[in-house]
Amino acid sequence: MELLFFPSLKQEERLHRWFFHEVYAKFYILGKSLLHLASIGHQQLKSKRKHRLSLQLVSRQLSDVAKTPD
Repeated sequence: MELLFFPSLKQEERLHRWFFHEVYAKFYILGKSLLHLASIGHQQLKSKRKHRLSLQLVSRQLSDVAKTPD
């Protein structure tokens, strides 16, 4: 009965090692996933910004063309 409640030091060490390894692995995967998602979001923002700037440039050019007399 004692072994059930008081595991030996080796068993406890193994349990701690396993637990911290699992926790570390989960947080590592979570961190990598979050970095990947942030990278994707950043690329999308850059793409939208470029698209918006190119639309502004085209609209400026069109308004310049409309302003110039024939």
